[in-house]
Amino acid sequence: MRKYLAALTLLTAYAAPGFCADVESAKLVFHGVFRNAWDKPAQSEPKIDLGPVWSGPVPSVDTSMIDGKKGMYFGVLFIPSGQKSKGASVKLKYVTHFPFPGIVAPGGKPPQLSAESQIDCLMEAVCAAQYRLDDNWEIVPGTWRFEIYANDKKIVDETFKMQAAKP
Repeated sequence: MRKYLAALTLLTAYAAPGFCADVESAKLVFHGVFRNAWDKPAQSEPKIDLGPVWSGPVPSVDTSMIDGKKGMYFGVLFIPSGQKSKGASVKLKYVTHFPFPGIVAPGGKPPQLSAESQIDCLMEAVCAAQYRLDDNWEIVPGTWRFEIYANDKKIVDETFKMQAAKP
């Protein structure tokens, strides 16, 4: 009975949608500032093939320098690859590390030095990890780090330098 349960557990883990042990690496295709699809394009926007069904952010300026202002959003576009077939769904861990003293939300909450979430991607297709500055208290000058993991293997590690908002 134990062997059966162990085999069933192993089989379930490999058959479960989104199991990402087969993601081996990621190719970085953009790192910088995004714009909304309805915003006017920048004159020198990078030309990136986002695929036929892309509904994510539009790459605007390839840079590691970020102007800290409300409404700005920035991040990375990458293509996960590995053993799974093209188009297979995978779930990846996305960690954002904030500069010291961290993000301090109103209401007396403790400073937040990092945030972790899960992103759904397709193998061999462009995927986005991004952060949008929705409130002024989120603007923390210094080095921000974006990390993407497939299980415990880091497949993306990019940094941005945020500058204080200009008056």
